[in-house]
Amino acid sequence: MKGPSRRALVVLCCVCIELYLFISSSGFELSPKKNLGAGGPPCDREAIRNGLWLKKRTEDEDGNGDDYEWSVPNQRCSFQSRFHSDDFCRLMGNAVILVLGDSISFEQYASLVRLATNGTVISENLKARAQHKRGLPVIINVCGQSNVTLVYKMQIALTGNKWSNSMDDILTKMPPTSVILNTGAHFMGDNAFISTLEPAFNSLEKWQQSCMSRNNIPCPLFYRTTFPGIPHCMNFTAPENNRAKMEEHVATPDPGKEWNAYHWKEFNRQNGLVLDHLEYSSKLQYEIIDGYEMGLTRPDTRKTAADCLHNRIPAIADANNAAFLHHMKAILSEDDVATMRKLNHGFDRRQNVNEKFRDMNWELVDSTEYPYKYSNNP
Repeated sequence: MKGPSRRALVVLCCVCIELYLFISSSGFELSPKKNLGAGGPPCDREAIRNGLWLKKRTEDEDGNGDDYEWSVPNQRCSFQSRFHSDDFCRLMGNAVILVLGDSISFEQYASLVRLATNGTVISENLKARAQHKRGLPVIINVCGQSNVTLVYKMQIALTGNKWSNSMDDILTKMPPTSVILNTGAHFMGDNAFISTLEPAFNSLEKWQQSCMSRNNIPCPLFYRTTFPGIPHCMNFTAPENNRAKMEEHVATPDPGKEWNAYHWKEFNRQNGLVLDHLEYSSKLQYEIIDGYEMGLTRPDTRKTAADCLHNRIPAIADANNAAFLHHMKAILSEDDVATMRKLNHGFDRRQNVNEKFRDMNWELVDSTEYPYKYSNNP
């Protein structure tokens, strides 16, 4: 190699080394560390739905007690399996995010609080307070000066019942900028279930239209599909990515077992009823979080042999929230983010839980001027 060529090669190598050191020292993550399918445009819903539970590259890097993460092994699109709080707080500054649903939705809410704060663990006692005091929301502010308000509202059914009043109450008193909804794991027959969809989605349409008109930003609804409990869940010690096998396991008759009364095998079909209604009968702008696929394939995360629906670690909920953040990045433009930061919401956003996140701040919520009143069960 001649002298000028050798010198040019040396200069090029030095530039590459300096660029690598700059990227490393700036805190940027190289895309291969983020996800197998790191290249290309953002993954669409179908690619995310067809993801797999794969071993993490760094053991328990997000502090959820799990060795696996929901990954999209698709080299043609990009999905970030790990929830980055910095990304979330930059994107969602001054947002109000409402999570509507039952105890499984509370798992997603608790996960979102933990991920956004890099570690705050909230007590399940907060869910119990919301459940036994009709209408009482749980309100937690995260992201420091970015002031993102996370609200959980117990909504066991889409309409009011003995555990929760109508969703109109919170949508009117504390209108959010986005909603994460699930219809719940409390089964009802198809006719009764279908009859709840139209009034609920009509309420959400009114909220969404008002939010977009008033704030001049997208106000998306996220519907999370419902995953089933897993019979004999304690027999599993790892994810099972074969969905057909897991669906057969859930549907297998098991006479005399308590979980037969829960109709877990019907959940996916009823998810389809909701998706059909959203697509053909509503005017909502929405995205789907495919909780069914994420949850069906994690039989090993369930609490106990007596509770094969709820989870002892937040792996599924964390995956739900990774999908939520992924879709929000695609929905919100830079102008939307700037507009949202300037919004004056005009309602009480004070955090209403105590400093240890174990109970409500009763001095606040019992005060005469507190706007989000509750009542005992009827």
